[in-house]
Amino acid sequence: MEESQRNTLKVLMVPWLAHGHATSFFELAKRLSKCNFYVYFCSTPIILNFLKQSQSNYYFSNYNHSNTNIELIELHLPSTLELPLENQTTKGLPRHLFPILLKCYKNAGPIFSNIVTNVNPDLIIYDIFQNWAPKIASTLHIPAVSYIILGAATTSFFYNLYAFDGSRDFPFPELFLPRYRLEKLCSENASMTKFFDDIFALSGLAMSQDIILINNWKCTETKYMEYFSDLTKNKVISVGPLIGNTESKPEDSEDIIIKWLDKKEPYSTLYAAFGSECVVNKEEIEEIARGLELSNVNFIWVVNFPSGGKISSGIDEILPEGFKERVKERGMIVTKWAPQAKILRHFGIGGFLNHCGSNFILESLHFGVPLIAMPVLVDQFIAARYMVELGVGLEVERNENGKVKAEEMVKVIKNVIVEKKGNELRGKSRELSEKMKREEGKEIDEAVVELQKLCLKNKNLS
Repeated sequence: MEESQRNTLKVLMVPWLAHGHATSFFELAKRLSKCNFYVYFCSTPIILNFLKQSQSNYYFSNYNHSNTNIELIELHLPSTLELPLENQTTKGLPRHLFPILLKCYKNAGPIFSNIVTNVNPDLIIYDIFQNWAPKIASTLHIPAVSYIILGAATTSFFYNLYAFDGSRDFPFPELFLPRYRLEKLCSENASMTKFFDDIFALSGLAMSQDIILINNWKCTETKYMEYFSDLTKNKVISVGPLIGNTESKPEDSEDIIIKWLDKKEPYSTLYAAFGSECVVNKEEIEEIARGLELSNVNFIWVVNFPSGGKISSGIDEILPEGFKERVKERGMIVTKWAPQAKILRHFGIGGFLNHCGSNFILESLHFGVPLIAMPVLVDQFIAARYMVELGVGLEVERNENGKVKAEEMVKVIKNVIVEKKGNELRGKSRELSEKMKREEGKEIDEAVVELQKLCLKNKNLS
């Protein structure tokens, strides 16, 4: 073994079984692999296969070469007839199987323990949805650090609910859940602490040793990071923003989309997408379609409608009758893959309608495109209000029953694409984007130093 390899610190990373989580963890792995860390990346075979494809430019260029510093390790969940290998990911997972996936993941501790014993890492970096990683690390005297892919605003809001069992108001009133969401959450769960620990295993987050890593941009979330640090009694360190690979693989559909967009006026077109794992129901699909039609703006809409784990082939069945014909001159509907990075950086795009997933928020900021927020899951409502607070987005507010209505969507779309408000949002978005790019890479340096200190401190004690 060469001396340089002998001095390399070994880190074992284990993300939650969602593509967004795996991608964010892999981006962190790439950064650490350049800073004297050898990374063992542990997940289910289907997640690792996704990474091999999505990270092909990086991974396969190094695979089978001696200079690669990221090694993939398969995590085989406890076997069950109800959860075959192809369902050991949240991507395309039928809703009734989610509790089974979560249960299997929570029971994977003994399997992960064997991996830890074989790898003998200097550090473990783990995700939410389980607390076995820090427990195993503690018994083996290995430091373990939690990495949160959500921003500090969202994480601190929900940790506040967890820590005080819903009895203490969040100290930043600009971030709040709509009443119908909060009342539903409280009525269905006698204890907020138990609920968040059962689902998100926040007790595992509380076991993070000395520090917590978070994928955000520090300068926009300082107050939330400080509050989160006060709650957890840990130093909260930004590693980002870490954004997944923004260079798309070439496909036939790419030329068609970009050539169509080239013909549009600057900032005249709305890009709408809700990610590969965010399920928007048929009723909401219809309201989105009506909103796009009534707004009378150009749009590119990526429609993902999971059905049994696959995208529905009958797109006409879920769109209003005659919709495609009525909007054909100004609207493009995409049912599979779209070159999102190329679309967002195009001069024709004036706004980005999405669900406020963490990666989509970071991409909105990175490309300087105003965000139109239509949150779907509970955490996304907090993220949406954070973007509004930053002055880079507007929210499509649901009615008192939590329903999306086309009329509200039209109002927000026109504000961003047509009205003067859009110029204000774009100016602020571009300002933050330019600053983000100037400061890119600075945050990770502090994290690397802290992680190295943690590893070396533990080595000296052992």
